[in-house]
Amino acid sequence: MTHQELLIRWLKNTYSLELVVIETLTEHLKKARGYPAIQLGIKKHLEMANAQAGRLEGCIKRLENPVKKEGDGLGKSAELLASAEKAKGDQIVRDMVVDFGLGCLEIASYKTLISLALHFGDQETVSVCKKFLDQEKNIAKTLDKTLPTVIQEYIHRENPNED
Repeated sequence: MTHQELLIRWLKNTYSLELVVIETLTEHLKKARGYPAIQLGIKKHLEMANAQAGRLEGCIKRLENPVKKEGDGLGKSAELLASAEKAKGDQIVRDMVVDFGLGCLEIASYKTLISLALHFGDQETVSVCKKFLDQEKNIAKTLDKTLPTVIQEYIHRENPNED
């Protein structure tokens, strides 16, 4: 495998991951009724994920013409993680945990892409991925701060007379 093929494979893997994130967040948005702050955060993350997927697709097209379809592991890993949300009950909490996990996959993927692109001298991909890495780190910080509050709110809603 050439250096360029390795970089392209990781771009495709991360693109596939973003598609799973978009699909998952779209479902989470529907289920977050009654949690307006969470819905707003999901909407922002969805906009960002759509933009990221578009830019990643552009990087792939720039490096590989014509674009070849190939299987990937990250998209499948993300789908497995997202499937954890299917259990009933504390859905809003489960969805946030899944979102947090997907964010960690995104952060690791962008760090990998930055390292590969730096090594292979692809400054355009480095620039794009550094921006996305910063965005994903900000989302992770927000989820980290928000998750305990959501858990407490969920507990209170489910058991309003227990304190």
